Amino acid sequence: MNMGASLKIRDAVSPSGAKLAIVTLDNRFDSTVSYELRSQLQQVVDFGYANLLLDMHAVRSFDSSGIGLLVSVARRCRDQRGCVVLFALPDIVTVALETASLLSMFTIFPDEAAAIQGFTEVKSPYV
Repeated sequence: MNMGASLKIRDAVSPSGAKLAIVTLDNRFDSTVSYELRSQLQQVVDFGYANLLLDMHAVRSFDSSGIGLLVSVARRCRDQRGCVVLFALPDIVTVALETASLLSMFTIFPDEAAAIQGFTEVKSPYV
């Protein structure tokens, strides 16, 4: 049984010319993989992608470690003058972020095309 974190990463450019990393998250975004995911996402930012679009459609397990990881990555992106955008959120993620009163902290789009197109208007919630 593979419990490791799995990310698919592609690059894109927003209509305003911003460099984006589209990161597709696998099944788990919880304590079982949070350390590995944190390391992988930090590497993406370290490679010069301060603007992350996180595709959450495949996430089936999400807990407080996942929430902490999202906040941590968002802060790291902010420090690099970028931000994190979420799209295709399953109910488990939406409910967890609502319960933690953090849903409004993130810019959320229904799908990848809307996230890329809408990125020109995104502002970091921490600025």
